[in-house]
Amino acid sequence: MLFESGLVDDDAVEQVAAGLPDLRALARRFPPERVAEAVGVDAATIRALAADLARTPRAVVYGRVGVCQNEFGPLAC
Repeated sequence: MLFESGLVDDDAVEQVAAGLPDLRALARRFPPERVAEAVGVDAATIRALAADLARTPRAVVYGRVGVCQNEFGPLAC
């Protein structure tokens, strides 16, 4: 969604990471409509959240709470 919407600054990414074409190809296989049911969030909400995150000047997403809060957390992460 981010690539298709032109919300990825390819030049900025290429300055800090390699493999952008591979990431773009991989991401193309997992559009919001395909993953919505698996993640429990509808495609429109996924698209809106992704766009909001990409357009904000400063953002953070912290997603470890839960998975790492158990006996086998490091393994799960």
